[in-house]
Amino acid sequence: MPSLYLRGLFALKIARAADSAETCEQGLREAVAHFRKLAVKAKPGRIEYPHALRDLARLRKDRPDPRRAEEVGALLDEARAYTATRPRVAGYRRAFAHTDAGHWRLLREDETVPAEWFAVAADHWRTHDQPDTRQFLAEAVALQSHALRTQGRAKEADDAEIEAEAVMARVTDKNSVQLHRARELLAGRVPAWD
Repeated sequence: MPSLYLRGLFALKIARAADSAETCEQGLREAVAHFRKLAVKAKPGRIEYPHALRDLARLRKDRPDPRRAEEVGALLDEARAYTATRPRVAGYRRAFAHTDAGHWRLLREDETVPAEWFAVAADHWRTHDQPDTRQFLAEAVALQSHALRTQGRAKEADDAEIEAEAVMARVTDKNSVQLHRARELLAGRVPAWD
């Protein structure tokens, strides 16, 4: 019998190769179940677990189910919490998990989203500043600015906005989705999460 990790990995791969949304969802739920069991056993951090949670959240967000918004938020919060407590999880996965969970909450007009979640992501992208990752930094800092502004922390929001604009000027792919989202956020609108 393969280990829980391998079973989760196989289920994740099968889900990604599925030809229908139902089969994909079933595989993702199976992968998440295996990875949750590993997390309970306090195994070292795995990037596949938060990634499977994110994939399932993406799939669920477009379903015509009235409970979907709650489930999507719970899945993204679970991914963020997992990466926050597992230092061995890759930094980029931690950055994406924090950004995704916060972005979803901002879409739900939750004014209690900790701007620090976006700061975690921004710190990672600042440390790994590369031409092909600057759009992620721009988006994280723009999200942070928006969260700070909704909390009435105008000076900090202005500082983050200035940084976001400076980073946006250095992004090489001017058509990137993240750059578009950053522009929307700096204009005061929260773009769709996907």
